[in-house]
Amino acid sequence: MRCPGAPCDKGPHCWCDPVGKKHYPLRPRHLKGLIRFVEQGGILETHRDVPEEIRQQLYAEEQHSLDTKRQKASISTANLPPIHITNTMPTSSCQKCQQQLLSVPEITVSNTSISIPGFRDKAVEEYCAWHQSKFEDPIQKVEYQKAHDVMRENAMTLQLLYRDPNPDFLITGGVKRGAALHIVNDIEEWFQQYKRVRTEE
Repeated sequence: MRCPGAPCDKGPHCWCDPVGKKHYPLRPRHLKGLIRFVEQGGILETHRDVPEEIRQQLYAEEQHSLDTKRQKASISTANLPPIHITNTMPTSSCQKCQQQLLSVPEITVSNTSISIPGFRDKAVEEYCAWHQSKFEDPIQKVEYQKAHDVMRENAMTLQLLYRDPNPDFLITGGVKRGAALHIVNDIEEWFQQYKRVRTEE
């Protein structure tokens, strides 16, 4: 369980989340849990094999760390005066900006189809990671990891799911009903955000 690829700052051992690609530090207690998992017959060959129990523990510890940082930040900024920001748009046209916008690959949506540039499996991965970012609860995050795995196993793309928004194959694959409904119904919402980000780049 050493860091795959370029070393990160999490320590000599870490878990790389297959969906969000985020690195989580593996402490001795986590490594002992992995050893127990293997001793009990579990298979641990890649980071995708890390058992759900340890994933949930890592998610929970990460969330606790973020909550603590937020609390400290809110305390330190509580006595600062408010900052007022006024945004104004330039009135003259910007030729360079228009050229940059024209260089962005075309992204289109119709009632029955969706066209997303780039690799389709990467789009599924980013979509499921986006869903995970909408939840604090690690248990909820795990459901979207499951959804990603089921979609990958069934060679399901966002284009196909948008055309036929049926959550049954996700539910049959072990995904909770609520998460499955979000997966099939939120593609356009994610897509609009995805399109804005690509336009701003």
